[in-house]
Amino acid sequence: MKVIKLRNVPLLLTVILTCAFTVMYFVNQHFSNQIIKGWSEKYNEAIVKILKEKVESKVPIFSILTEMILTEILQNDPNLINIIQTDDKDSLHYYLEYTFDTYKQYGLSILQFNRPDLKLKTLSCLQT
Repeated sequence: MKVIKLRNVPLLLTVILTCAFTVMYFVNQHFSNQIIKGWSEKYNEAIVKILKEKVESKVPIFSILTEMILTEILQNDPNLINIIQTDDKDSLHYYLEYTFDTYKQYGLSILQFNRPDLKLKTLSCLQT
């Protein structure tokens, strides 16, 4: 059996401690990365879930607003139909301004009318 000289003990302890701290550092980094990755995935899942809930909660409101607009405004107002047919944006904007302000409290932010032939030309766009 080999005898360790007393003068070599500090060097041996330094090497052993350096190796031990290096191993501990890499193990700590590995587990820290795993924790960060796990929390990031949970955070992303939570954000997606919250966004889906927000969108799904707005769908009934939008369908109710659309139905209200179609029945109350378009079907019961022949003046509006005439204004839409004339392609006069300013008249349409002026005519629907009060109605738009009324529906704005329900979260409606854009009221847009497109031509019946579904071309991209927009007749009027009221925005908040």
